[in-house]
Amino acid sequence: MMEMAVGALGGARVSRGTLDVWPQAMITPQIARWGQTPLDVYRLSVEHPAPRTRERYMALSKILDGQPVWRLAPAIGRSTKAVYTWLKRYNESGPEGLEYRHTGGRQPSFRVARG
Repeated sequence: MMEMAVGALGGARVSRGTLDVWPQAMITPQIARWGQTPLDVYRLSVEHPAPRTRERYMALSKILDGQPVWRLAPAIGRSTKAVYTWLKRYNESGPEGLEYRHTGGRQPSFRVARG
């Protein structure tokens, strides 16, 4: 098994012939930018009406507590990519970036005639 240290390939690691890309630096939630405190984030993780949005706020809260994304993601049953996406959306759009949006799913392949 061939492994290289982080940074040897500009933030990448080679493992078992595959290339895993890691973030260059640890990304942290920019809560001050959006006028929130860690307590605000925790409250939203418990009190928000939408379960998926609560899950995202809970992940943000745990990251603020110092838990690394690579350890948090498997514990909540999500990929590290998903958690980093939530973090990126929050940092770019604020609390609205974590809101769950129903996309409607796949379009049906046929339509049922009603009449």
